[in-house]
Amino acid sequence: MDTKPERAPEKEGRRLRALRACFHRALRLALDCPKWEDFAASFAELPEQYTMALYDLYQQVLHLTRANSEAEFEDICEEAQLWTKLQDLEQLCQEQGLNEGEVQAEGMQGRITPAEAAQIHRMQAKQEEKAELEAILEQMQQEQAELEARLQQKQLQVVTAAEQYRPVMANLEKVHHASKLWAARDPLQAG
Repeated sequence: MDTKPERAPEKEGRRLRALRACFHRALRLALDCPKWEDFAASFAELPEQYTMALYDLYQQVLHLTRANSEAEFEDICEEAQLWTKLQDLEQLCQEQGLNEGEVQAEGMQGRITPAEAAQIHRMQAKQEEKAELEAILEQMQQEQAELEARLQQKQLQVVTAAEQYRPVMANLEKVHHASKLWAARDPLQAG
């Protein structure tokens, strides 16, 4: 005797119907039985009686697989309490007026659809990101201005230092010139 609690007969919501329809459509496409001619062409080397028996067996396997898959789907959904969760979700969406495709003239004014809410959220995120990037840009521009000011100050210091050493360099050039002349002189004439 099966002691599993029976699911209370509920009005199926749109999400539950969509899930079931999607599962059954996928199952139908996955377990589609080929026509006899196509199946027989795949086993052309076998005698027809064996091919017919194999085709019957293949059809039985597909039928059992479909039945077992449907039963397993129902069991998994029951274990996960998916029906209850989808029903709760359906009810929450109805309460909030978020059912796509269903337009309710009264009470919908001032409410936004999920797609609009997502678009608003994306827009807000992009505006926040823009503000952050502008703040980073402003900080980098300030740092660049400070670095350029420091560079100009250092260049001015270098020019000032060079100007201070200019008279010394002029004297060194005279000494250098004189030492060249001294080294080039004839030692016999010096004495």
